[in-house]
Amino acid sequence: IGQVIDNILMGSSERILSSLKTPDTTAQILLGNLKKIKIHDKKFEHIKHNLLGMYLNRIINLCNRYLEVNFSAVKYIAPLRASAERYYRIQGLSVDEIDPQGANIPMILHNMNPRDQEIFNSWLQENFGFELNTSLEGGHTSLRIKQGNNPEEINLADTGFGYSQIIPIILVIWQASLTNRTKQRYSAPRWMQFRENFEKSNFTVVIEQPELHLHPALQAKLIDLFVQLIVMAQKNKLNVKIIIETHSEAMLNRIGYLIAKKRFEFNNDLVNVLIFNKVNTYESEIETTSYSERGHLLSWPIGFFSPEDM
Repeated sequence: IGQVIDNILMGSSERILSSLKTPDTTAQILLGNLKKIKIHDKKFEHIKHNLLGMYLNRIINLCNRYLEVNFSAVKYIAPLRASAERYYRIQGLSVDEIDPQGANIPMILHNMNPRDQEIFNSWLQENFGFELNTSLEGGHTSLRIKQGNNPEEINLADTGFGYSQIIPIILVIWQASLTNRTKQRYSAPRWMQFRENFEKSNFTVVIEQPELHLHPALQAKLIDLFVQLIVMAQKNKLNVKIIIETHSEAMLNRIGYLIAKKRFEFNNDLVNVLIFNKVNTYESEIETTSYSERGHLLSWPIGFFSPEDM
């Protein structure tokens, strides 16, 4: 009997009953009695409640683990990102994750090994048409942009403000891409196989106003990058979420365009839209909407992109 209990799978009533009726035992009388049990029987309810009691502590531990995994995997990029400087003093800043304002990006790039920098620049060139390198001078480093096939490198401080605003977003998405290629899935014991659902690679990127200081074409490229990451994660059954707070009509239209054209195998089921409608100074109403299969926003925020007549 103990062997039968150990092999019962946690989950829905249907899943518990199915595993209960296919035990790893040769006891014919026990097998016959188990196969007679129905999902609405009081006996089954008694078994299910006792099973829950047996594993209650483990379930609580799994809930704690779920919260830990999800919240520790959130990467946040603030709306006002660090502006470019001509030189950065070499400092012992953390290079494990990106600062919300991107202040430690020069140190992250400076500490990349040559192989990682080559991979990063190849990916950057493919998606955005430029490369980003560091140049060491004395006790300082500088960030330099190389656009397309142009061999000349330009100091980031001499380029448009948009570069300094988009680089933190690009780097955090690249890290998410690497993370979801390299993390291994957890192989759970049979009695708790649903643990795999949240022990897989977990990554949530939260970005406020990613469109700031970016022209519409670059905003569209950024959306393309977000979409490709989400589609890649879906194919690999990984839990990746990108949450953006935006006022950009160009970004909303680009999402609809990608859905309509089925670019990157992207579909409307992968998008949720929340519209915040201000009621008064202290209160807002949240409206949930999405896109149709043809890429139309189902509840367009009337008046959001143009002023109402006074």
